[in-house]
Amino acid sequence: EGMKNFYRVESIYIRPGNLVTLEALYGLNDLQFLALWNNSQWEFKRFEALRFFMNLRYLGVDLANAVSADFIPLEALPRLKELGIGSAITWNSIEFLRELPRLRFLYLGVPKVDFSPLQSLHYLADFRLYAPALNDIKLLGDIPNLQWLGIEAKSLTSLDGLERYPGLQHLEIKHSSI
Repeated sequence: EGMKNFYRVESIYIRPGNLVTLEALYGLNDLQFLALWNNSQWEFKRFEALRFFMNLRYLGVDLANAVSADFIPLEALPRLKELGIGSAITWNSIEFLRELPRLRFLYLGVPKVDFSPLQSLHYLADFRLYAPALNDIKLLGDIPNLQWLGIEAKSLTSLDGLERYPGLQHLEIKHSSI
């Protein structure tokens, strides 16, 4: 039966967890917030199961060995505005972000990647990045509506490039070499 008796639940936070399937969550049509942090057992990786959560506004996940293509089904979620993808993910591309232009908040934990897909996120106002290999803010490109930028990057040595974000109101730099 899972959570069917709790059909009005709007928010679920599981951390750490051993969730293997989302079947227990089916029927939660009002679900808006789903956080599955530190979830080492989630083997299905792909997000087709989320297509039932049409009201989902926030998704936060840590997935080991996920690849960019695993995230493509997220484009079918019309209300998804906030996405958090933890640093346990190993990949070399964030191309899937081009299919999520409605995002307003993004947390990424990534190795060094091509950040050009960020430029398709026209509504992105809040961007938090954990990228130890990032050494130049200019690599992030133009993000026109950015108001909040948080970067944790050991290799970052300069703040050059911040002029690209004229609407920036909050800046948080952690563990850098500045």
